[in-house]
Amino acid sequence: MVPYGKCSEQLESLQNTWLPLTEPKIRNSRQAIVVADLKADLPDAWQRFLANCVLQHIPVIDYDTSIEIIEHQVKIDNLYEHFVQTLNPSPVYLVIKDVLDRILASVFLFFLSPAFLLISICIRLDTPGPALFKQIRIGYRGKPFLMYKFRSMYHSDGRWSGPTEKEDQRITRVGRFLRRHRLDELPQLINVCLGQMSLIGPRPEAVSLARRYSREIPFFKFRYVVKPGITGWAQVEQGFAAEIDTVLKKLRYDFFYIKYFSPTLDTLILIKTIGVILLGKGYR
Repeated sequence: MVPYGKCSEQLESLQNTWLPLTEPKIRNSRQAIVVADLKADLPDAWQRFLANCVLQHIPVIDYDTSIEIIEHQVKIDNLYEHFVQTLNPSPVYLVIKDVLDRILASVFLFFLSPAFLLISICIRLDTPGPALFKQIRIGYRGKPFLMYKFRSMYHSDGRWSGPTEKEDQRITRVGRFLRRHRLDELPQLINVCLGQMSLIGPRPEAVSLARRYSREIPFFKFRYVVKPGITGWAQVEQGFAAEIDTVLKKLRYDFFYIKYFSPTLDTLILIKTIGVILLGKGYR
């Protein structure tokens, strides 16, 4: 860590994370990563040091970026200055991801068709009502679409209102198991095949919640620049969120995903999702 600017201000709290440099020199540069406040007024010797690092293929990371990487989320203070210019994910990867999503979703639907039938039968035997639950959600570029899930609540129009609470009494016995292991989300593979969703991306919100969040959080709509997903970075890092304060935290994770949108991050989310499914963490 170059001890100037924000790095110097936060040096004490970050000493267990980064090693502060006492001079513009690295003795063992083979696996080094240099963190510096690139907006700070650095002395000439340190500026030359950073230039040499770049020439020697030593990664140089801005202080704010290093904090994002450590915390796995993007700070939303001064969002317009810090983040707007990075809200354009790679168009090439967007196309490749869309094609792979549709192929994989089609394969999953084919092999999981017996499980779909078994789950549908269990739902119908447990409580009266349809096996599928349909709801309008807000998707890519802010366009609404009809999203599918396995029904996990009692089928009664008067009991559907409001977000799901912890230990919600509207959830059925079968529904609780489905929610714990995220099996209620499987029908969204249909939405992926239709091009409305991705396997991985920010979770789509219901129309009423999306409108509320858009009113209370001016930059909420930024999350629509990629397709919504069955699973996402916020889901594996945070879990369920409905209140404004927890939604703000979820947005930090969503923006982290958009900013670092890549096959590597998608693979990491997929691995973490498997762990969430097996352990049943963070459900409601």
